[in-house]
Amino acid sequence: MPRTTDAHPHGSPTFPCGQPRKRKCSGFLVVQEGVCRTFPYQVKILPFLERLKKLTLPFPAPDSCLVYLVRHGATEHNLAQPPRLQGRRLNAPLAPEGRRQAERTAQLLAQVRLEAVYTSPLLRARQTAELIALPHQAPLYEVEAFTEIDVGRWEGMDWASIRQQAPQWYALFEADAGRHGYPEGENFQQVQERTVAALAQILPRHLGQAIAIVAHNVVNRCLLAHVLGIPLAQYRRITQDNCGVSILRFQGEKMKVITLNAVFHLLDGQTID
Repeated sequence: MPRTTDAHPHGSPTFPCGQPRKRKCSGFLVVQEGVCRTFPYQVKILPFLERLKKLTLPFPAPDSCLVYLVRHGATEHNLAQPPRLQGRRLNAPLAPEGRRQAERTAQLLAQVRLEAVYTSPLLRARQTAELIALPHQAPLYEVEAFTEIDVGRWEGMDWASIRQQAPQWYALFEADAGRHGYPEGENFQQVQERTVAALAQILPRHLGQAIAIVAHNVVNRCLLAHVLGIPLAQYRRITQDNCGVSILRFQGEKMKVITLNAVFHLLDGQTID
């Protein structure tokens, strides 16, 4: 018998113990059902096409640029158990699951007019970006600065093996990845400097427009940490799922995060406990 509570995570409604109740949450376009537990209760996702019909994505004001920041779809390295690190030295294509994720993301972003799609040159990002650009017939630009971090000697390894083989370096990395990066690779500060500089060059070209940027886990985290004012030592506070979509608004020389790592378009037929 699951432990139950009357407290709803959004403040209402209450759930009598053992009694299922459904609630539509417009913020995430889901139907939530089941017995409410401490946090969260079960979430049943609406069918994908039904969600798209109900969804309205934002459009840019004339003096602003909307950026749809996307992490690439999954590769076999992402799906491995445990996952294996892949930086700029491994250039793996999308796995079948990653292509499905990219197709779903393309369907989601087909609702807005994307004037351009910028991508890392690595294959996993390029393949994702091509699918996103296709419905818009938008130009696709490769940006070297959006290439994933160089993970050096840790390329292809999993975190358990790294902790075992390089405990001192791993401890430094965990303490502050901004300063102490990957052995024979980059640190997060270096990645943030190159990605923020590239973004600053792109945004003024697209005032009054929406664009997409398809990049990587660390690249996106570094960009988002800059906009949110989060120290790179705390980068793990920022989640980036494969084909998660974040929305940034550039207006008046300022950047603001509107949406962070939206993945509802990927969850058709799944239940989150």
